[in-house]
Amino acid sequence: MKYDIFENDKDKTEGRKALKELVEHPGWKLITRALDLNIEYFSEQLKHRIELKRDFENLEQLYALQDRIDDLKQMKDLPKTLARERFCMLAMLIAADEAAYLFIYKEQLHNTTFQK
Repeated sequence: MKYDIFENDKDKTEGRKALKELVEHPGWKLITRALDLNIEYFSEQLKHRIELKRDFENLEQLYALQDRIDDLKQMKDLPKTLARERFCMLAMLIAADEAAYLFIYKEQLHNTTFQK
């Protein structure tokens, strides 16, 4: 993804300052705790299936589960990543939309794949 959308150095400086403030905000800390819980949940599901030697129906299921774990880890580090890559607040709106998608996907995956 491309985040180099600042028009000038002032925008870059303000964006980086906003990200530093965001990471310290109590709301962001709640989001990262929720992301950690979801990372743990999906990791346990993956580990559990491997330990029990329960096959995935296909490799796409395995890859999809690992991708969700990776996506959640990246979401957690998004402010730091974006600060390094010249972030603007529009990217945070996109990230919030992705977080909502991941939550819905987790619920669907939990309700279909792992309840056998």
